[in-house]
Amino acid sequence: CGSPELVVAMLRVAHNLSFDEKIRDQMVKHAFIPKLVGLLKENHRYRESALRVLYHLSVEDRCKAMFTYTEAIPIVMQLVVKFPANRKITAELAALAANLSLNPQNAELMCASKGLAALVQRLQRTRDPLLAKVVRNLSLWTFKLQEDLGEDADAHYAKRGLWGRHVSGLVALAVDTDAHDLLVEVLGTIANLTPRDLPRGASWRTLVDEHDLCGALARLLVPGMSQHDVVLEAVLVVAAVAADVPVVAVVA
Repeated sequence: CGSPELVVAMLRVAHNLSFDEKIRDQMVKHAFIPKLVGLLKENHRYRESALRVLYHLSVEDRCKAMFTYTEAIPIVMQLVVKFPANRKITAELAALAANLSLNPQNAELMCASKGLAALVQRLQRTRDPLLAKVVRNLSLWTFKLQEDLGEDADAHYAKRGLWGRHVSGLVALAVDTDAHDLLVEVLGTIANLTPRDLPRGASWRTLVDEHDLCGALARLLVPGMSQHDVVLEAVLVVAAVAADVPVVAVVA
């Protein structure tokens, strides 16, 4: 279409229509996903509405996998990483990234080529709770990889070291923040990490002592001090670090 104004108007109509599940199905069948992904890089004026439609289309699990075979992941990653340095990313961009990161193939693509490092570094700088949700979803992916491997995880977990350089910074962020939404997501991320995700030669005991993590968790678990979702995530972190035997005595 030669008129950007007309494209923007059509995208707004498509966004309104995409609230209907049956119409979303028709959009998917008529290859809207690659077309909308193409619009993301064609003109910045199209991005907001295109992201909103793509978010609606990404809600269905069967559709998340379709994004893998388009340019969606590298484009979304570039939009996130290159978003103005000290600003939180927009809700529609964060929502699409979070939905896409729930698919294993998409998660792997997002973490590739230092993608995870770029996301975590941005999270530490901006303390963006929506971005923290994306990082948490990626930690769930690596957790499930290990869970699926079962007893063979020690020998065959291929993502060992992916989280290593980021664990200390995430723990420091959890200990340092009072922002509820951010705290929930960062604690949830830490709870998904296992001893195999720690830096080579490190242990949970080292990180617990370095950041006084047990003290921070104890404060969160004081009755009446934290909301229920924070308490739940704090308990899950305790369970995660207790998987490291030397930590048990400290936690107790």
